[in-house]
Parts: sequence; C-alpha cells; structure tokens
Amino acid sequence: MMDRPVWLTGVRIFSPLSSSDLPMSFRLENGKIDRIAEMPDFRNRNDRKTKIVDLSGCWISPGFTDCHIHLLSYSLARNRLVLDSLTLQQILKKVSDAVLNSRPGDWIRGRGWEINRWENPVFPNRRHLDEICRDRPVALSSKDGHALWLNSQAMKHLELDGNIPDPEGGCFIRDSAGMLTGAMLETAADLAIGRIPLPHERELKNALVEGIADLSALGLTGLHCFEKAETMRLIWNLFQARKIPIRLHYYLPCEELDGLIGKGVRSSDGDRYIRFGGIKLFADGALGSRTAAISDAYPGEPGNFGQIVTGKAELRDICDHAARHGIASAIHAIGDTGVSNALDALSHVRIHYPEISGQRIEHIQLIPPNRVGDFTKYRITASVQPAHALSDIEMAETLWKHIPGLLYPYGSIRRTGALMVFGSDAPIEPPGPLSIIRAAVTRRRIDGYPDENGWIPEERMTLTDALAASTLLPAVLEGRPGERGELTAGNAADLVVFDRDPVQADPDNFRENKVVMTLMNGNPVYDPNGLLSD
Repeated sequence: MMDRPVWLTGVRIFSPLSSSDLPMSFRLENGKIDRIAEMPDFRNRNDRKTKIVDLSGCWISPGFTDCHIHLLSYSLARNRLVLDSLTLQQILKKVSDAVLNSRPGDWIRGRGWEINRWENPVFPNRRHLDEICRDRPVALSSKDGHALWLNSQAMKHLELDGNIPDPEGGCFIRDSAGMLTGAMLETAADLAIGRIPLPHERELKNALVEGIADLSALGLTGLHCFEKAETMRLIWNLFQARKIPIRLHYYLPCEELDGLIGKGVRSSDGDRYIRFGGIKLFADGALGSRTAAISDAYPGEPGNFGQIVTGKAELRDICDHAARHGIASAIHAIGDTGVSNALDALSHVRIHYPEISGQRIEHIQLIPPNRVGDFTKYRITASVQPAHALSDIEMAETLWKHIPGLLYPYGSIRRTGALMVFGSDAPIEPPGPLSIIRAAVTRRRIDGYPDENGWIPEERMTLTDALAASTLLPAVLEGRPGERGELTAGNAADLVVFDRDPVQADPDNFRENKVVMTLMNGNPVYDPNGLLSD
C-alpha cells in the first residue's frame, strides 16, 4: 500500500454509474478512494505529505474483472504454440518447426486448432503428427479446450490404447478397427491431459507471475478463476509471498466437493483478496467440438445431439448437495439442452436454498426463448463471454440454424433485469476487457463483419450495461457491493487509467487503449512510467 495519500488529478471518468468528461481529482488513502472532487488548487496546500500525480488528458475507470478465466492455462499458453485460425497444413508446419527447436524428450504443446475452419472438417488423426514427429510426444488442445489431439508417442507415454473404455461424459474417437485415432473429446481429453506431466513447480510459478503481470497491464484487478486445488495452492503461496497483486474469486472442480464439505468450506470464505466462489460443473460440451448438447442433431451427423457431460438428475443432485452445505455452483452450459438442464438444476437450488447466492451459468450460447426469464425469476447469474459470439458466427449459423432458440442472447437476458457478468474464457479468447465490452455493444468484428448493425442486433447491449458487467456487477456477484467496482468514495482503490477516451464517442471505435497505470487497493500493479514512484 502507498505509504502516503495520493491525488490523481485532471482525469475524466469512464464508469457505469458516473461517466463524465469534466476533469476531476481522486484522493487515495489507506487503499481506498478517500474523496472525489473537482480540480482543487494545490498551490497553497498545507498537506505536503500528499503526492500529486497530474493525469490531464487521461481517463479513469474502475478496475476490470474477468469473470471467467483459466489462469494457469492462460499463463502457460503464452509460451506454447498458438494454432488459432490455422489450416491443418499450417498447423503441421508450425509443429514441425517447433520440433526442430526442441530437445529430445520435450513435450510439444499447443492449442487453438478448430476443425470447423478446415477445408475437410473432420477430427484429425495421430498419423498426421507422426509423419513430422515420431520421437517426442505432441499434445494439441482444440480452441474450445474440449478436444485433444495426440501423436502416437504421446499416446504411448500416457498409456492410451484401443483397450481403454470411454469415460462417462466423453469419448476416444476410434477408427473402423476400434483403434484410437489420437483425437478425444470432453472427459476423455481431460483424462489424457491429467496424465501429461506438469512442468516443474518453479516454471508454473514463474508462468503465473508473468501471466498476472500481463493481465494487470490490461487494466484487470480481479479474476474469477476456474482451477484445480493444486493450482490454487500454488497461487496462494505466491500471494503470501506478495508476488501476485490481484483479487481472486476461485472455483474448484465438483470432484472436490466432498473434501470441501469435510473441511467446512463455504462460498465467500476468504478475505478481501482471495475468496472461494463455489464448485464448477459441466452440463455439456462445446460448439466447436460439436459436443454442446442440443435438441436436434448436428447437420450431417444423425444421432449426434452433443454430449451430456453430467446427466440432468445428477446435475441437480450435486448442486443440491453443495447448496445444503453453503456452496454455490457454476455450471458450464452451451447448447439449448445443456442450458435448460442447468437452469432446472439451479432453479431447484434457488427454491430450496434461497440463502445461497452466487449460483451461475457459464457461456449460455443457445437458449430456448421461454427460458430467458428464468435468470431473473430464480436470481441466477448469467456469466457470458461476448468475444465468443464474434468468433463463432459462422459455426453457430451452420450448426445451429435449424434449432429454434436465441443465439448468444446477452441483450435478451440483460433486459429481463438478470445479473450478468463478462469474462474472456482465456486462453480460449484474449483477455482484453475493452475488446470484450466492444463485442457486446457492437456484435461486430473489427473488420466490420457482418454489417453496421452487428450480428443479431437485438442482442446488442448498452455501453452502460456492458461496462457494469466488467466492473460493478462482478462485485455484486462476489458479495462485495459497495466495496469495489465503482468510482465512489469508500470503494477500494482498484483503478485503471487510460491515455484517452476508451469510447472516443463511438463504441464501434473501441480498441485496447494504452493503459497508463493500474492500481489495486491503491498500489501500482502496472506503472511503466513510474508515476507513483517516490
């Protein structure tokens, strides 16, 4: 914490409740916003201990919160192969180059492949990778993270062969002879990933520190992390060593539930920096892997209605069991069947355990129109990732056009008055908060596609609502209203300063403005120009 008060002067305000283009000054003390005032005259001030930082021409906003991020995966992915938007041949060339620069025994890791962008949209085979790399293991995750592609050497290391049964909620793709092709979906991919040796703990910690530094430079002061218990132990150790200056609201896999109950852990346990949010469950898969659970079969795939990862009754029972012990649930649900099952489970919980807040559904990319009002009726939070809508336009229109439902229905849900928060799902999408807000407001890609009205314009959101979903409302979901997320005296001094108006009078011109400074609890966590150094 800064050891003396600070005045940030001359800044204009970019905030969901109090935006203004009039120059204002913010006094920060003891980690909080002490007062906000019009430009004071400091020439004859008596308080010589207060530091004055002139930010004339800059704009200030509450610190942003990414409400859906996989922090360790994001941090590690920064140094792995990026395969987004590449053809099959381009991916193989990139892997081949990586092999030349690797050492014998090294794992070649990457992510981002997507069959729906290939000329022949079928799942890849281990033989593609074997042709360019036979002597070291290769593991490539799909863009949505719900499919994995291995070469034969990786399968040998992980002891995967045709005798392994498909786990519940997933499958190993096999050829006509029953042999594994090297591609696997959902819980089968999770099983394989769980067998891949993790880097040394020192490398993991370094990756986390560097990843959080990158996020701070984007103006993020809060994260809702979906991690394993071992990862959270690493993060906690780093926090204790004061190496990760950010607020964390974390969720653990539902497999940890009994252990959490045995320890008496409840949602919102923790302090003002790290808090437990609840458990994470999966109702279904993902659109890109064609495993999102839908009410009609995928085109050209009779019998493929997606993958129910957790059955409807089991989903409800787990959420009920958690709520009975004071633990909220976050359910991944993408297809209309998956979303309906998640709503059924959490509406049951809200009826029987109304005191347990923080129940949420993640993604919600296709929903039956008659279920939109359930978010408000049962006070269920809609946790969405607007960047997915822009990435998925062609896939959604191709694979879901035959299903009567609302696609990426942010505007429809928000207009009911439901609590909605934004995230990136990084590393699946980049974590830049202004790009996420722009996606929700314009529903149009940077290149102007599809047109000036955006994709499904009735689902566009207002700038005020979109900004609130990244600042004010995450604090409400966390049970911290009035503590952070707004530029109000008494709120925590979690702030981000931009070099210019982030909107520039036209939301369509949103871009990642240069972040001048990011403060968390009054401390400079990103200050490349040393403005707050003494």
